[in-house]
Amino acid sequence: MPTILRVGSLDIAINLRDEHEPPHVHVRHPDGTIVVVLDECTGTVWTRHSKGNISSSEIRRIMSIVDEHFEMIVATWSFYHR
Repeated sequence: MPTILRVGSLDIAINLRDEHEPPHVHVRHPDGTIVVVLDECTGTVWTRHSKGNISSSEIRRIMSIVDEHFEMIVATWSFYHR
């Protein structure tokens, strides 16, 4: 699972074997992992799944970071899966 973006202790990665829609990324955090879905129709992000003990404030920060890099992340996901 290559890391496509690293922000501090966060690794945002795309699972190359995980080819199903919708586009999404796996975010590794010191306290767990979270799967963030990239909704291309609305340009929004939402949480599909999380594991571990990531605080709600950290989840909001993660979502903000993914949202900030939305277009690059979608383009990278599309490069590998479309």
